[in-house]
Amino acid sequence: WLQNIVRHLLELRFTEPPKFLKMRLNERSPWIDYLGFPAEKLNDYPNPRVFKCHNFPEELDSMILQGNTKPRIIYAVRDPRDVAVSFHHHYNNAKKEQERCELGPFCAGLAETPAYTW
Repeated sequence: WLQNIVRHLLELRFTEPPKFLKMRLNERSPWIDYLGFPAEKLNDYPNPRVFKCHNFPEELDSMILQGNTKPRIIYAVRDPRDVAVSFHHHYNNAKKEQERCELGPFCAGLAETPAYTW
């Protein structure tokens, strides 16, 4: 959802639609902390560059900022309950029918996992 908001904000800047507005959303705003992302391609993306990641802003310098002290960063924080429901849907969509689970047991399992303690 945030990617779409940023995309529409970018559209407002131009009277003539630039090439990047015709790009698919995942091409226009790549997930840079994805293991398969080619970091050497960062400079190939059109300006203004828009990337998504799950890293903290202070971790981005070694990834993409490389000393640039004037980036514009949108830092979104979601309600953990919303994250749990979203993760539940993502999990179930990736599983076979017999491996899927209900939301209650899924959230209980998350609450017991140290990485997901809120």
